[in-house]
Amino acid sequence: MRETAAEAARAQLVDLDVIHGALVLAADGLLLSRSDPELDSQNGLARLNLLFDGFSQRVEAAKVLLSDPDLAPGIGEKLVALDAVRNALADRIDAIDTTDARTIRVVTTRLHAAAPIVQDITAAAVLYAVRTVEIAQQAERSFLRQLWIHNIVAIVAIVAMLLLVAGLSLWHRVEGRAQHLSGILGKAYDSAVDAIIVVDADGRIVLTNQTVTRVFGVPGDDLAGHHIGALIDMQDVQPANAQPEDAVVLPPLIAMGVTRVTARRPNGPSFPADLSVTADIDLDGRPIMIVFIRDMTAAAAAEDQLRIERLGAERNAAAKTAFLGMMSHDMRTPLQGMIAALDLLDQTGMGQVGRNLVQTARDCSLRALQQINDVLDMTRLNGQQQQEVLFDPPAIVAAILNELTPLAAGQNTQLALRVEQGDTPLPSFVGTPPAFVRAIYNLVGNAVKFTANGRVTVALSFREPSVGKFTLDVAVVDTGVGIALEKQESLFEEFKMLNGDRAHPREGAGLGLVIANAAIKQMNGTLGLTSSPGEGSTFSFSIDLSTATDSASAQTLSQPAAQNRHAKTLVGPRNILVVDDNPINLALLAAVVRQLGHNVDEAKDGSIAVGLAAMRAYDVILMDVNMPVMDGYTASRIIRAGGPSCDAMIVAVTAYTDIQYSDDVRNAGIDGVLTKPTTQAEIAAVLDGYLPQETAPAPAPVAGDPERTEVQRAVAALSETLGDDNAIRLMKAGLTEVAELLDALDAHPDADDQAAAAIHRVVGSTAVLGFSGLSKTLSAAEQAANARDRQKLWSLLETVKSDRASIASALAAHTA
Repeated sequence: MRETAAEAARAQLVDLDVIHGALVLAADGLLLSRSDPELDSQNGLARLNLLFDGFSQRVEAAKVLLSDPDLAPGIGEKLVALDAVRNALADRIDAIDTTDARTIRVVTTRLHAAAPIVQDITAAAVLYAVRTVEIAQQAERSFLRQLWIHNIVAIVAIVAMLLLVAGLSLWHRVEGRAQHLSGILGKAYDSAVDAIIVVDADGRIVLTNQTVTRVFGVPGDDLAGHHIGALIDMQDVQPANAQPEDAVVLPPLIAMGVTRVTARRPNGPSFPADLSVTADIDLDGRPIMIVFIRDMTAAAAAEDQLRIERLGAERNAAAKTAFLGMMSHDMRTPLQGMIAALDLLDQTGMGQVGRNLVQTARDCSLRALQQINDVLDMTRLNGQQQQEVLFDPPAIVAAILNELTPLAAGQNTQLALRVEQGDTPLPSFVGTPPAFVRAIYNLVGNAVKFTANGRVTVALSFREPSVGKFTLDVAVVDTGVGIALEKQESLFEEFKMLNGDRAHPREGAGLGLVIANAAIKQMNGTLGLTSSPGEGSTFSFSIDLSTATDSASAQTLSQPAAQNRHAKTLVGPRNILVVDDNPINLALLAAVVRQLGHNVDEAKDGSIAVGLAAMRAYDVILMDVNMPVMDGYTASRIIRAGGPSCDAMIVAVTAYTDIQYSDDVRNAGIDGVLTKPTTQAEIAAVLDGYLPQETAPAPAPVAGDPERTEVQRAVAALSETLGDDNAIRLMKAGLTEVAELLDALDAHPDADDQAAAAIHRVVGSTAVLGFSGLSKTLSAAEQAANARDRQKLWSLLETVKSDRASIASALAAHTA
């Protein structure tokens, strides 16, 4: 019975390696079918199950055939390992689903990992055949020796003859058995998926299987005596100065397992291949190496396709992030005119109804600005590293809690700060204050929103794990409504707002916790959450702190580089220089400053500003950053170099939200940054000597927008600031500027490089004038020009022409 089972096992073992290779290809194909809708994943799953059944049968056959430790020494552990792989994959393949990418990837990975074991067992089968032949030959030699002895002894001639007959019978049986086993193993050897090459100690080819002919395109016999380096590029594993014909299969390859190499066909192109090597000795005791080579052309192509798809997905994600940042940045420009006009309008002697409408418009504008800030924060934190500067965590948290106290009071909630630092005084720390501010502000703000009649506590604990190395543990603890466990997993998803037990009627983009999480990751921390419904929530994280080694050169959160020039508050009417290349922005900002009771000079670029500053001492200079002729950075450096205005407070007024701590700002001697759109209160605070801080605006309620047309609202807003005549004149000038732009683009349709810059100039002015729809279309046209998408550009410009004509008609009707 045992011999019969062994014979059946040998028949099964013939194609063990073939079945395993087919199973690997089927698993790879099933994984690839998930990204290629033209591939039939169901048929692939059925084929995978069928092949695995065959593979399982061959594993059992290997256990039967190679169970003799004398004929197959050292193979027992590999048989156990292969059996364990087979058993581990059985349950996963039975439960696999075509949509379960993770399980498919695990099955594929384990099948690939089993390849060396299968190859070792195949090699063991080859050696098994060799040793079986050796046993037969040894039996034959033993028989002949006995026959020779019995021939000498004449007196036992008859016995010798009988023994001869018996010996011959035994010899034929052993020889037949050996030939049968050799035939079975030879079939397995020649039908293996891998090209199997036996080489001597010098790397010369001694023996090949038939797969070598299929893989390399030349008969195996023709390769006998050639060096293995003729078939494999060994540069990755050989010394740099080794020649291919001198290369040998180094022992390190044996320990490397399966290695990806470049194989060469003598009469054809190179191709990717997986190579593994095992060492042995031949019948004469000489060292040999068995080399397994598998053609990986199809697998490499599939890997390349997956890599291309992954890179494409990454590029798409990056493009979406860039688009969000760009659009959010551009949307700040029209809000500049809206908020400034509303602040000025509120100062006029209008009735209560008018004031209510102004307040409604201001609330809408601040809410839109808050949402734009959230999107900008998210895109900036996902893609930008910030410079480390001096900062004081307890002071920052105290300032944020003070700012959020009115919001908490509306919820009848108390705010508290607890600091644990031990008895040793803390050193000065450096870090990334903007990221720390965003994390604390959003975590505390979120806790206040969902905590009524309770308490929100921020706990700061400083630890010193080793000398000079500090860690800050932060916990924001609230007594609010809590969060159910099943909803915590999606809490940090972008644009995600919870429903159910933590759902209040909240406005916003759902980015608060996403921004906090991104900010903490930027500080190399991890945001944790402990919460349950009705018991409150605790958000916590830990960050490593660096001590300040050169405090003289570092900057603090509240004081940019040159702020120490203004140690006292400015008093009385002041001389103000407003610099902006956009005439509409320039006129509006100058009007706001004049209404605040100050003396104003205007400059339309940096060079004019430098000339004015050289002739007059200004108290404050409101400087645009991006201007033609001379930009704001260059102008600020020149003004700081000397002259009557060298000690003026210079404040950058820009739509860029991420330049406050940049080297350009510090090197130019700029004291602070106002981000467009700015309110009258913000401008008044700057003119009184208080620079803007890195905090976020408190949430404002949202009310309905007045039912007036775009042109009517724009005229009303500008008229309150500039007067009716000036407002109408400025709006007509803005429409004329758009018409001139269209004429210039029509005259030079091929000027791609200049088109985007020309369009950008009118995007901001039309937004400040209140033509939001026209500004949005122009912004899209600017993007198309930057992308050199002429078809889309000219389509959008046709829309601009139509919108401009409609606005001109409405403005004419309004003034009739």
